[in-house]
Amino acid sequence: ALNLQFFPVTIFGVSLATAVFPALALSSSHDNLDEFRENFSLAFRKILFFIIPVSVLMLLLRAQIVRVLFGSGAFDWEATIRTLDALGFFTLSLFAQALLPLLTRTFYALQNTRTPVIVGIMCMFIEIGLSVLLGHHYGVSGLALAFTTANCVNALTLLLILRYQVGNLDDQRIITSTTQTLFSSLIAGAATYGGLY
Repeated sequence: ALNLQFFPVTIFGVSLATAVFPALALSSSHDNLDEFRENFSLAFRKILFFIIPVSVLMLLLRAQIVRVLFGSGAFDWEATIRTLDALGFFTLSLFAQALLPLLTRTFYALQNTRTPVIVGIMCMFIEIGLSVLLGHHYGVSGLALAFTTANCVNALTLLLILRYQVGNLDDQRIITSTTQTLFSSLIAGAATYGGLY
C-alpha cells in the first residue's frame, strides 16, 4: 500500500517541487516577494490539480488496483483486504504528502532549513505515538492512519508557518483553484462509483 501511494506523490509532488525550486530560490534571493508568491502559488495549485483527482480515484478503485497488481499466488483475499484498507487511509493524506516536497523546498529557498527539520521531528514523534496507540487497536490500518495524520499535521504546520513569515501566498487563487479541483474530482468520483456497479 505504501509503494502504491508513493507513485503519485513522486510523479506530481516531488517532480513539480524539484522543477520550481530554482525559480523560488532566485526570486527569494532578489527579495522579489511577488514573483516568489507567484511561483509558489502556481506549483501549489498544479500539485493539487493533479493529486486531488488521483486521490479520489485511488480511494474508490483501491480494491481493483490492489487485486490487479498483487492478487495472485500467496497474496490471497485477506491480504488484499488488509492492503486496500491501508491504501484507503494513505490516500487521505496524498495531498499533504505531495505538498511536503514543495513546502520544504520553499523554506530552503528562503534560507531556512531549521523549520522543516524541527516540524518533521515533531511529526515523527506524533506518528510514533499514534502508531503505538492505533496499531495496537487496528493493526496495519492503524499504522497507515498514524502515517496519514502525521503527514497532514506536518504539511499544515509548515503552510501556516510559511503564511506567517511571508504573508499572503496568493491565497485567493489557491482557494479558488482547489475548490474547483475538488468539485470536479467529486463529480468524477461519483461517475466512477456508479461505474463500479
